[in-house]
Amino acid sequence: PHGGAGGTKWINRSSLHPEMDRNESMDPVAFRRELANFFGQPPDEGDEFASFSVVDTLTGLTFEAYSGTSGPAYGGSVNVFIRNKGERPRLPLDVLSTLREFDMAIRRPGNTNE
Repeated sequence: PHGGAGGTKWINRSSLHPEMDRNESMDPVAFRRELANFFGQPPDEGDEFASFSVVDTLTGLTFEAYSGTSGPAYGGSVNVFIRNKGERPRLPLDVLSTLREFDMAIRRPGNTNE
């Protein structure tokens, strides 16, 4: 369900894929279309332009794919972050890899969740 993953913003789509054209990575209409093509239309938009709760069946990672005022992004539990004293919290490499793979899957032509 919308907002099921809850939590906080992890990363903007533009930061996840710095090689993407910035206009493309920040386009909320294209992001919503890609998500809807992959999952089907959401029952409601909630407080975001597009929001889908995702559970990656290979890793068990639960996250939110959404587009709000800051553009397309991914988020979820704050407990995912690695916190080392004296450093900024960061996402683990396996989480970043899962998000990149998901994002590439929804961008593929003819993308579906089958």
